[in-house]
Amino acid sequence: MIPDKLKIVLDFLEQDDCARDAGDLHVLPDGAIVRRDWSMPMDFTFRCFGIPVSARVSSSGSKAKMALRAVLGSVPFTAEAASARRALLAQIRSRQGMVRTDGREIRAEDTVEISPAVKPAALIAAATDFMLRLEPEISALSGSVMRPAA
Repeated sequence: MIPDKLKIVLDFLEQDDCARDAGDLHVLPDGAIVRRDWSMPMDFTFRCFGIPVSARVSSSGSKAKMALRAVLGSVPFTAEAASARRALLAQIRSRQGMVRTDGREIRAEDTVEISPAVKPAALIAAATDFMLRLEPEISALSGSVMRPAA
């Protein structure tokens, strides 16, 4: 007897459809495996260059977008190092790059359009492009006094 939660996987694998993709399956919190409803976004996280990155893929009609957010660290509190705080904020604001700050958190964000088929290769390519564009800014800030992200 095949467990119910595996039947969906077997049905999926038995399809002759060349367009199938593992991203079409979704594991629910209770461990059940179901077909992905692409009206709901897909969230995932990864680390690159030691930095936590979160991603959200959403689909609307014939378009799919991936929003990426990397938290590089936090700005020192004024009481910890007032001059270092001012210097770090000035450096971020003067670069006009991907890195932004609200005075507390140092982050980079971008939203990119990806293939509507939402294949793993498209996700990896978009995430790699984001991190490669961000890497020079990470290097430029690495000498600054900022607390690493958790």
